[in-house]
Amino acid sequence: MRLLAPTASASLLVRLSLVPHRAHALCSSAAAPQRVHLKLDAPVRHLFEPQKKRVSLRLPSAGALPLQALRAALRERCGDESVEPLLEIRHGKRRIESDEDLVSVLAVTATYGGDGPTLQVVARSGSQLPPPPPAATLLPPQVGRLRLVSFFRFASLGSSRRQHLLEEMSSVLARLGCRGSVYVAPEGVNGQLSVPEAQLDALSVAFAALRGVEGLKLNVQHASLGTVQADAATAPYRKLIVREKRQILTDGLTGASLPSSAGTFLGAEPLDTSVFSESWEVLRKRLDGVPRERPIMTFCTGGIRCVKTNAFLEQELGFTNTFRLRDGIHGYLRHVRDTPGVASKWEGDNFVFYEHDDAAPSGDEEVL
Repeated sequence: MRLLAPTASASLLVRLSLVPHRAHALCSSAAAPQRVHLKLDAPVRHLFEPQKKRVSLRLPSAGALPLQALRAALRERCGDESVEPLLEIRHGKRRIESDEDLVSVLAVTATYGGDGPTLQVVARSGSQLPPPPPAATLLPPQVGRLRLVSFFRFASLGSSRRQHLLEEMSSVLARLGCRGSVYVAPEGVNGQLSVPEAQLDALSVAFAALRGVEGLKLNVQHASLGTVQADAATAPYRKLIVREKRQILTDGLTGASLPSSAGTFLGAEPLDTSVFSESWEVLRKRLDGVPRERPIMTFCTGGIRCVKTNAFLEQELGFTNTFRLRDGIHGYLRHVRDTPGVASKWEGDNFVFYEHDDAAPSGDEEVL
């Protein structure tokens, strides 16, 4: 995230992005490990997003309660707060039931030079877990050259409308050979897809007909960022996921945006946050004393973080003159491409994080 340092007449330019996590000590021992590795028991694996056998988590900074942080991560990954209390965390045969239990395990691991203990997540004895979803339909292979497409639309969606959207989007995307992730929530829809170039127009027509999210626009990857052959090892996505969530953009989001060092607009100032949820407190401090009528401009990769951040600036901090870069950096590059005589003011790269992108977080490790 970036800000332009204010002067008497300057506007503020905000860059929404994440930077590599800074290591912190969990407890008094400087050698304490920074991570824990969770092994998800098979009966509980279907409750998590994405469904994996193992996941590594970085621990919070000093002063935080480590077990509470782990429990919060489980709640967010489950997407259902009622499920988390049904889960138990163990280290071998030992139940981890307090922050002191976890700190003790971390200290022992540090003594032996490990990079963090392996904890098991299992169902509590006698608990009734939600059943697993039906098996996904086998999709035909993607063919031809692929383009990345992102979209979001904030809209108030009731339960019935969300269910219809899930069914309609799943059908359309499977039929057109798309891959990626789409999330439907009470506040709207959000998606990141790889789409065969030959199907871009058909996808645009189909999505324009969706009820409840009228005005949804597809943000198609700028041609200068290249395309990928569908059968290449670097194809962006292998699966199609269309799923309901509580939010289309969670406050604990990590790994979904590009680092500030990758590129920027001249004069923009980074907020240097490791996770999206840190932005709120950083903005409160950074903008303390700034006149509420001062213009503030935000930009990010695709635009969705700016929508939520500008709402915070207006509704929580009282700013009255906020702006954002429509469709994010992708949209700006497309505008420059399609408008003769317009010179780009972007300096640097714009990263697109594929499932196979070595520059992107793998999804196996998160920052709490």
